[in-house]
Amino acid sequence: MRAMVKWISFTASLLLTSACQTGGASTKVEMLPTIEQDDTYESALRKASRATTVTRDFETKYTIEATYLSPEFRTAFARRAERFTKNKMTILEEASNRSAFFVTIFSPDNRVDDLADQDHWTIQLVSGEKPLRPAFVRRLADKDRWKNFFPGVNRWSAEYMVMFDTPSRATDSPELAARNQIQVQFTNPDADVTMTW
Repeated sequence: MRAMVKWISFTASLLLTSACQTGGASTKVEMLPTIEQDDTYESALRKASRATTVTRDFETKYTIEATYLSPEFRTAFARRAERFTKNKMTILEEASNRSAFFVTIFSPDNRVDDLADQDHWTIQLVSGEKPLRPAFVRRLADKDRWKNFFPGVNRWSAEYMVMFDTPSRATDSPELAARNQIQVQFTNPDADVTMTW
């Protein structure tokens, strides 16, 4: 009986304490939309992204996803970023005048996921007269930030910004149509993957 009285007293004091803490004050919580709930962004992402999985002898060598940071995609990205961060993200400024790609790679073999390793990977942009090598391939940190924008980001993936010294074009621009699209090749000892926009 005594234990029951103590339990009732404890429960009553918890209820009173929580009522005092919330009395008169209000808190508004707005959940930000997932990629699937953000129709405008999802549509732009789908149009700008390519993905493939390379397998050999029933073994997955790697999965690679690349998103072309075209002018249309950067606009959708900027709108979504403003909702999440309330400020501009520097990735947009870097990609504004050059052809840039956000690349996510996953491999069970962690030696494969280093796109910056030029002894293992050759990356080229094919658009025009001759293939162009990247100005830089930079590994990106802060997975929590990127997974709000790119669904392939997970705890086992590696993310990169791949930038080329050539102007960025809209995917439906006359200049791009005249050059027969943009192609990016990712080549390593396992495969030559060519993605086309």
